[in-house]
Amino acid sequence: MTQRWLKCKVSAGMFSDERVVELRVKLGHARTFFVPADRVLDQGAGEGQIQVGVVTQGEVTLVILPTPSRDVVPCAEDDLVPV
Repeated sequence: MTQRWLKCKVSAGMFSDERVVELRVKLGHARTFFVPADRVLDQGAGEGQIQVGVVTQGEVTLVILPTPSRDVVPCAEDDLVPV
């Protein structure tokens, strides 16, 4: 597993140490997650990146999110940037 940054939309969470990130998963629909603020790069205007673990299985790229349940979602390779 490698560490990469995943492009996302970022907004404030309920607490100062968390953020809400919105991801466009490979099938095109959006999903939102609460994540620790220290794992997010907020680039302003709602745009940002989240640090994720990446696993590739064949032609499918999966990201492991820094959520309490370590959610796994598919993503497009062009949404990832090197750490």
